[in-house]
Parts: sequence; structure tokens; C-alpha cells
Amino acid sequence: MMKKPWLAAVLNFFFFGVGYIYVGRRVLFGILLIIVGIVDSIFWLSTGSMPPQFIATTFVISGAFAYDGYKDAEERNKLGSRGDVV
Repeated sequence: MMKKPWLAAVLNFFFFGVGYIYVGRRVLFGILLIIVGIVDSIFWLSTGSMPPQFIATTFVISGAFAYDGYKDAEERNKLGSRGDVV
């Protein structure tokens, strides 16, 4: 089944790892990113403060994951069902 690259990008931008799970490649990496994101969110919420540098870095990382998710979906679509790798 063809995956929408734009959807993989949006999912990875807003929820680290979900785009990888949607594409069906690097699923374990996606799950790891989700776990790290949850732990990281709990940490920052418990401290009550988040430095501006962290926020800026998060946007850069989000953009990188979005781009990677987009390219991952494109590559999977080119490979067809052979692109399913866990």
C-alpha cells in the first residue's frame, strides 16, 4: 500500500516517531522516539521550566524528522512491499 509522504512528515514533525510507524519502516526506532519523547516531556513538565534553547532545538529536530519521514515514505513507495523493514 502506498504511503503519503506528506502525512509521514506531519506525523514525525508533531509526534516524534509516529511517522516512521505509519510508513512501516524503522518501527522500533519510532517506538524508541515516542518513549524518549514521553520521558522528556514528563521531565520538562515536572521541572516547570523549559529554556528557550530547548524550544529552538526541538523545532530543528522536528524539521529533520519530518524531512526524514518524508524521504522514508518516498523510498518505501518506490520499493513497494519490499520496503517493509522492522
